[in-house]
Amino acid sequence: MRNDASRPSAAPGTPAAWLILLQAARRVDAVTWLALSCVLAGWFLLDSLVVTAGPLQQSIRFYGLAALISNPLQLFSGIDAAHRSEVIVFALVCSVVLCAPLVPHAVALREAWLAYLAPLALMVACGVFLYVQTSGDFLAQPADNRGVAADVVHLANKILRRGSEPIARRVGVGAGAYLALAGSLLLAWRGISRYRAQPQQQGSAS
Repeated sequence: MRNDASRPSAAPGTPAAWLILLQAARRVDAVTWLALSCVLAGWFLLDSLVVTAGPLQQSIRFYGLAALISNPLQLFSGIDAAHRSEVIVFALVCSVVLCAPLVPHAVALREAWLAYLAPLALMVACGVFLYVQTSGDFLAQPADNRGVAADVVHLANKILRRGSEPIARRVGVGAGAYLALAGSLLLAWRGISRYRAQPQQQGSAS
């Protein structure tokens, strides 16, 4: 009779994916957990961007950047209810990305260690998109660039750009961005190191 005592038994109704995820989490080392904790706190608990202008102080956390990329003016006014769905979806994306470093501990592939780069890649992508959005026009140009509407939009963009320049100087990077970046860099370094250390054909998951 085969002895299955050494294999963890799944509770009734427990999805196989969750069981694999739990098994992978047990193999994660303390340094990786520390880096993941830094990213988690930086993304969800601490502010990534802070605007301070006299008595006005507006802050945005990382999981709210999707709404900010959609409408950069929300950096000064706060995220409105119309963009709450974007915040929820992006928060779910951030949660999935945080689980990415568990993949190489569950999948016996050398390339799986590159999943450690996922948090850093997400932060870089958000930074690039945010820079592109904030450096362009606030209002979209109409299809007919020769009409009066085009002149009005151009004037409005010019006024908004000039008006936002003094406030933009008061936009600072919050502690959450620094903490998450430090954790992401540590994860990326460990992932690349483990990727290079693994043989071309990996026999079993680490």
